[in-house]
Amino acid sequence: MFASLFGRKSAPAAEKTCSTSEVTDAIIKLRDSIEIIEKKIAANDKRVLALEAEARECAKVGNKPKALAILKKKKLLTDSNVSLESQKMNLELQCMEIENLNMNKEIINSFQTSTNLIKKFHKANDIDKVEDMMDSFAENMDDLRQVTAALSRPIVAIDEDELESELDGLIQEDIDKQLLEVGGTVPDMPSVPTSKIPTATGVAAESEDDREIRELMASMN
Repeated sequence: MFASLFGRKSAPAAEKTCSTSEVTDAIIKLRDSIEIIEKKIAANDKRVLALEAEARECAKVGNKPKALAILKKKKLLTDSNVSLESQKMNLELQCMEIENLNMNKEIINSFQTSTNLIKKFHKANDIDKVEDMMDSFAENMDDLRQVTAALSRPIVAIDEDELESELDGLIQEDIDKQLLEVGGTVPDMPSVPTSKIPTATGVAAESEDDREIRELMASMN
């Protein structure tokens, strides 16, 4: 009230956005108008063809004034179709714009829904809560590892040296069993000779001495 007394203008009320039904109704009306214009153009085209044929007939019989009058009607219809085509194009452009508006409206609504959902998420999960949750999770994991390690510890102490001695005994038993299966003991290998093996040259010299002795005994006989 005081604002009106002092001449100040009140803030304009926020304009309501068009609803989906309003957009749909506008598109339907535009398409109906386009259909009416298309039917009118088609009717005019048929009428133009008929008038042109009628003008030809009048010209053939020499009725020039009537032929000219008919051609004037044809010209008016042709000009009317040009105007109707322009109107149809304008309506089609408006229809396309409204369809784009409707699509943009749906896109904006989708963005708004996503934005509200993100805001709600951040409001329910602020960074402090998330950090506290991660710290608690890490502590729980450490406790779980400690419990697992405690449960995995052997209850009875085992002597590793004793186990190794037992394993060596088992291996030796397998070796002894294999020796018994092949003959009891491992056969002795032949000893290496200690005397010098005569060479081929020494054998040849000894044979030559025998030959000389035989020849000497033969000469004495």
